[in-house]
Amino acid sequence: MQTIGETDIEGILSSTSLLVKDLCTVFGTDFEACLRNIFSCYDYISIEQEAENFIQSGAKPFKARHAANKICTSCNTEDEAWARLKELKEKIRSCKICLESVQQNDQGTNEPRDIPF
Repeated sequence: MQTIGETDIEGILSSTSLLVKDLCTVFGTDFEACLRNIFSCYDYISIEQEAENFIQSGAKPFKARHAANKICTSCNTEDEAWARLKELKEKIRSCKICLESVQQNDQGTNEPRDIPF
């Protein structure tokens, strides 16, 4: 986090919801819990349970795929649940990191800067 200039590292890492910043995004302290919270209007937990009953394996990737498909086929992308993900999409589109535009490093050469750890 220090590498990208963030000063509120504790605040970012302790966030329990989706946090979209210019150079980083945090899906809360738990990715699945964060998505359940974002898509609570679609009864995400029931959709996961449906997947578990349908698939009968309980494997996380299958449950996640089922939930994503179910939400995407029955959703209104204009509702509040999608606003945060649209914000993330726009941040990714507009992100310019040193790998895209080479910046001068401390030695004055046009090489990408090294990560300081």
